Amino acid sequence: MISEPLQPVRTGEALAQGVRHTAASLLEDAVVRLRDPGRDGVEKTVHETRKRIKELRALLRLVDKDLVDQGKGPVRPAANQRLRTAAGMLGAARDSAVLLETLESVARHPRSPHGAIGLVREWLQRKHEAEGEPPAGTLAEARGLLERVHGEVAGWEIEAGEAWEAIGPSLRLIYQRGRRAFAAARQAEDAETWHEWRKRSKDLRYALELLRESSPQVMAGQVVVAKTLTDDLGEDHDLAVLLECLPAMGSAVLEEGELAPVISDMRGAAWRKASRVGEWVYAEKAGAFQRRMASYWRTACRWEETGS
Repeated sequence: MISEPLQPVRTGEALAQGVRHTAASLLEDAVVRLRDPGRDGVEKTVHETRKRIKELRALLRLVDKDLVDQGKGPVRPAANQRLRTAAGMLGAARDSAVLLETLESVARHPRSPHGAIGLVREWLQRKHEAEGEPPAGTLAEARGLLERVHGEVAGWEIEAGEAWEAIGPSLRLIYQRGRRAFAAARQAEDAETWHEWRKRSKDLRYALELLRESSPQVMAGQVVVAKTLTDDLGEDHDLAVLLECLPAMGSAVLEEGELAPVISDMRGAAWRKASRVGEWVYAEKAGAFQRRMASYWRTACRWEETGS
């Protein structure tokens, strides 16, 4: 959950203050973690830092068209590229750790062949150890990129006069893209199409987290459901990656038992869960969704102004 959501405000100037506050909070948390990775351990530091980066990229996406620097140039392209580069530097070790976690969920399946599970576990552990933790130099380089973005935050401005004018169009596009990706996923079974839906659903989840103060009680439930959806889609994605790794592990794994069908069955269960939740999340058309969210935001502003 994003720790510093945006507060409902009327003006673009007030929204800019909120964006700067949220961005600075996310970046400071990430930089502190990277400066002292021994505090939580490198693996947790990498995991939490990548989460902060994803949350910050979601914030940039939400105010994309109206967020400018003091020279009136767009903020998102350069900042987003630095954030993506930093996340990429930290990615490999975390990805292999996720594969090990995914394998343990497969091992709990009643039909999992224990012999194959053991062989795959050994292979993944060797892979994880070979990739190792990111060296101190890599952590420092990633931290430098984040510090550079942090140094620019104070100059960020919102061009729109009204706050919702900066948020509404981007939010509608985020929802619309997710809805279209859902429709495409329901017509396909390939991992790439479902992974695209996962990415677009995560965009919506983070946007809802950022806007949750517009109607805390109502939005709390929507955030939970959106997270459930991304968790289900994440489960499918991790299983798909594990399945793709099996041929590289050698014939012994493939001959030891029917592991691939078990993973495929688990993916099918994840698909069905995600499809059911997706019907709820994407029940509205994009225009209706945007109008509803606008009403929450503007109502919250009125309540705040009256002090009621």
